[in-house]
Amino acid sequence: MKKIYYLLTGLIAILLCTNSVNAMVLNKDGSYTNDNGAIITQEQYNTLLLHFNENTINHLEQLQVNKYGDNNAKTSSKKQSYITTYTYSKYGLLKNVSTIEATEQEAEAVKYNKNLHVINGKLQDVSNMPVTIGYIEDDEYSTESKTIFIAYSNSNTYRYSAYFDVTWHTVPKVKSYDVLAFRFENSISKSAITYYTTHQNSSAGFTDYDLNGSNTKFGGNGIGVSMNLHDDGTDFWLTYDVTSHDSLGSYIVGTYQHAVSNISLATSQSYTFGSSGLGGVLVYSNGYGSYFDNMTGLKVSL
Repeated sequence: MKKIYYLLTGLIAILLCTNSVNAMVLNKDGSYTNDNGAIITQEQYNTLLLHFNENTINHLEQLQVNKYGDNNAKTSSKKQSYITTYTYSKYGLLKNVSTIEATEQEAEAVKYNKNLHVINGKLQDVSNMPVTIGYIEDDEYSTESKTIFIAYSNSNTYRYSAYFDVTWHTVPKVKSYDVLAFRFENSISKSAITYYTTHQNSSAGFTDYDLNGSNTKFGGNGIGVSMNLHDDGTDFWLTYDVTSHDSLGSYIVGTYQHAVSNISLATSQSYTFGSSGLGGVLVYSNGYGSYFDNMTGLKVSL
C-alpha cells in the first residue's frame, strides 16, 4: 500500500483487526517495529498511548508515528462505541432501530454473544429474559456494534493533522454506500489539497478512491467519501488522507454514517457540509438522511 504524506495530513480510516501490540517486534535499542514496518521509539510509544490503543499503534504508518508520537504536539482525541439493534417482523419488515452509546467492551461483547440486543434503551441478554417488555419472541433481531475514534493534532513540524477511524466489531447486515467525512472550522481551497487517497480493505486487497474520483466530494469546509462496503469478511479498512497548507482551524468534526438500506452513490452524496447535519457534518436537505443510522459525530478541538 503506497502512501505519500506531506506537512498537513487529515486521515479518515475504518479499521478492524485482532492483532495487538504483542505482534510488534522489540528491537535491540528498545524501539518497536510494527506491522507496517514503522519504527517506534519508546518515547513515541508512550506518547501514542495517550491517545491511541495498542492495536491502532501496531498499524500506524511511519509518518503517523512521527506526527502523533511527537510529545511537543498539541493533540486531542475522543472515542465512542455504539450498539444498534434492528428489529424485524416475522415477515422480514423492519419495525424498529435502537441505538445506544456503550463502552468498547460492551460493543466487543456483541460480537461473541448473539443474544445481546438493545431492548428499551439497554443492552440485554434476551436468552435470560423470556418475558421482556418491548421484546417479542417472534421478531428477528440483528445487532451491530462499532467504535469511532478521532484525533486532531498540531505541531511545528507537521502542522494540522487529523485521524478518524471506525472499528466494526460485527459485520454490518446492510452493505451499501456508507459516508465518512470531516467538517473543518475553516474553509480551504481544493487546490490546497496536495494529496488524497482512500482505501477499503477486503480479501481481494485494497480498493482505492482518489480526490477527483466519483466517490469523493469536496465542499471547502469539508470532505467526504462514499464507499460501497465489500461483502466478504469483517476486515474493513477505509482511509483517506488530505494534505493542505491551509489551517483547518481550532476544531474538526468527523462522522461515519452507515447506510441502513440499499442506496445509490448519488443518494449518498446528496449532502452539503454543515453543523446541523448528520453527525454535525452532513446535511441532507432532501430527506435522504433517513437512509443512514444518524450516528453522532465526534468533535475535537485544539
